Amino acid sequence: MPILKWAGGKRALLPKILPLIPEFSGTYFEPFLGAGAVFFAMPKNVRKVGNDYNKELIELYTVVRDNPDGLLFHLRQHVNEKEHFYKVRAWDREPGFSQRSAEARAARLIFLNKTCFNGLYRVNSRNEFNVPFADLKKPDFVAEANVRRMSAFLRLRFHGRRAVTLKAGDYRAATKKACAGDFVYFDPPYDPTSVTSSFVSYQTSGFTQNDQEGLKAEIDRLTAIGVPVLLSNSATPFIKKLFGDKSVYRITEITANRTIGADTGSRGKTAEVLVDNYRATVERKPGVQTKRQRLRMG
Repeated sequence: MPILKWAGGKRALLPKILPLIPEFSGTYFEPFLGAGAVFFAMPKNVRKVGNDYNKELIELYTVVRDNPDGLLFHLRQHVNEKEHFYKVRAWDREPGFSQRSAEARAARLIFLNKTCFNGLYRVNSRNEFNVPFADLKKPDFVAEANVRRMSAFLRLRFHGRRAVTLKAGDYRAATKKACAGDFVYFDPPYDPTSVTSSFVSYQTSGFTQNDQEGLKAEIDRLTAIGVPVLLSNSATPFIKKLFGDKSVYRITEITANRTIGADTGSRGKTAEVLVDNYRATVERKPGVQTKRQRLRMG
């Protein structure tokens, strides 16, 4: 179902991630939403909170939910041509960008994502999209069926209320109301495996090791109040040490195939970790594993 190609996207890893999600009775939180592969694989009858620091991304999902016809109209105005690509990419350098309709801005994001080099989302220090044209043969940047499926998912209601809440901002604001019975999946910008591997600037300030430590502090807080958490990150010594307390955290190493990178050296098979706090937050009977939820793969 995801309509964007996103660095670190989890669609290919769903078979490894979904079995590790424990049963829970409350709300599902995903504070670093991105393309939302795990988010959109969650059952329809689960309340969900999707958040991202990237306000443009959350605006896109809001448009998909509220006005898919308007979004599709604007998507169909674009053409896969180099001159048109750079003209559209330059919109955020023009003073009238914020006055364009939300539908036009959302269509721009999808169009650039599907026609730029390797499907990256990257901005410069002035928060301007700066990925070059890819010259692909037949990129499907309209993808009407996916847009309509996602719109229906985001409009779902549960007991008379919206099943999905969208937020833009800091991850800590998104998880502030999480409590025992809820579940949180964190998929932050990864700790770089090398000096050159941190190729995507989702925000102008980046996500440093100090930020990783701040995220760890939030996970510690959630653990203390009984909220199960699953974290995806790179398998670096820093991350393994950060979550090295085996009495609380379990680290599962996995291999992922990555196709997005600034150079070929940052692509291919990479080692990642899935970190959970279930030892401290999920009660299990001896010898019985957590039951896997029936999740829609989307």
